[in-house]
Amino acid sequence: MAHYPRCVHEETHVVFHCSPSMFPAVSHRLFRNQGDLTFVDITESSGIAEASPVPELAVLLTDLDRDGKIDI
Repeated sequence: MAHYPRCVHEETHVVFHCSPSMFPAVSHRLFRNQGDLTFVDITESSGIAEASPVPELAVLLTDLDRDGKIDI
């Protein structure tokens, strides 16, 4: 579902942690599970489209609707 960047030092070829600050700022996105293996983009209607773009490498995993199932 995602491609996590692999950061490697150009001279030593040592792999290191990729900091979000290494990437351009992006806008937040929010998708709602339709329950039929599809998702709908609710970024605008949720209000998070107004948030300032930031560099990030994250996905939120929590039970947002308190139904006992993890939401992504």
